[in-house]
Amino acid sequence: MSSISDEALFDRSISSKICFPNIDSLSVKCPINDQYWSMVSNLQQVSSLSLRFTTNFSQSELQTFLNRMPHLRSLTIRQNASLPLSMSLFNCTFPSSIHYLHLEYCKHYFNEEDCIILTHSSLISQIKQLDILVKNRESIIILVNNMSNLCTLRARFTDEIIFESRPSRIRNNVDAEIILCKDEDIQWLVTHLPSTCAISRHPCCVNHLRIWIK
Repeated sequence: MSSISDEALFDRSISSKICFPNIDSLSVKCPINDQYWSMVSNLQQVSSLSLRFTTNFSQSELQTFLNRMPHLRSLTIRQNASLPLSMSLFNCTFPSSIHYLHLEYCKHYFNEEDCIILTHSSLISQIKQLDILVKNRESIIILVNNMSNLCTLRARFTDEIIFESRPSRIRNNVDAEIILCKDEDIQWLVTHLPSTCAISRHPCCVNHLRIWIK
């Protein structure tokens, strides 16, 4: 087995003789169950990690965990909607090999202060693609201007998805209250972002922006 996607797997009673030595894709619920360490002995090959935080976590435990994945390339952070995202998470030292960061599932909308904290994290130094929920257009400017290796930014202003295939919800007919990212916001971004940036809306969601940085 090279992939473990069942976050609840280590919550169950499993024979101590079972071991997963060569995992390359892993989904883990934090805090981590004690029996995890005896079953997954080698994290050297892990390239994709999904972390779900359900309660307060131990930063030292998380750091120990991350230190064992030197070849990690993709990180997804998930959070129960009922819990606030702890920004102290980004104080950890992350593997410099991480190029893809997915924060859209943590149910937290990053404001300007959050984005400043994020861009000062070691996690950001080599990120090429970032998926994130943002509070406003200023948050996007902070991210683009402070992530030197960023190539693609996918930012959502809301979880509302509006599919073009549904005639009554086509972009041009959607209530103005639903469209948090308006045309003037896009024009504002065009004006304030470097000329090397290209901006478009996602075809299925009017509040989902895609920005490519050359």
